[in-house]
Amino acid sequence: MSFSDVLRAQGLQPGIGDLRVTVGPCSREVSAALQSPSCRAGGPRGTRTHRKRPARQFQFSYLPAEDVPGLSAELLQASGSLYLLLKTRYEIHIAKAQDEMWARRASRREARLLGIGPGDPVLILRRVCVLSGSRPIEYALSVIRSDIYRYVVRLTPPRLASQGVIGS
Repeated sequence: MSFSDVLRAQGLQPGIGDLRVTVGPCSREVSAALQSPSCRAGGPRGTRTHRKRPARQFQFSYLPAEDVPGLSAELLQASGSLYLLLKTRYEIHIAKAQDEMWARRASRREARLLGIGPGDPVLILRRVCVLSGSRPIEYALSVIRSDIYRYVVRLTPPRLASQGVIGS
């Protein structure tokens, strides 16, 4: 589910304010997450998108550059959603994602970008998306205003093949 989908589900209008797309070296963290030969630490081929949603959230997404040739801010702005663009233009279908979320205090830069005070609480969301063959396709890091975002997790018991479905 994209961040735009989450905002819509909460009755908020997504929108993108500042948007940039660059191709450049990957950090060690990004290289390790993407496991891409072209995105080795210090390598030149990671595509980074930076999106800022007015006074709500900003996000950096990293993708292997060879998977998204020609990705531009104009294309992303026109589609309104990175995941929609990946699906329609690049025929990239994300099979699953893993999110990790934690809270911390906003830095001065983050506070300025989000319209909050330095040291105010923010949520950090790290996401790794993979394709059906388990190859990572996106590493994303988001900084979110904690006063406008609600993250809901629904847990269901595992299915046991020999005993049928538990808890149905």
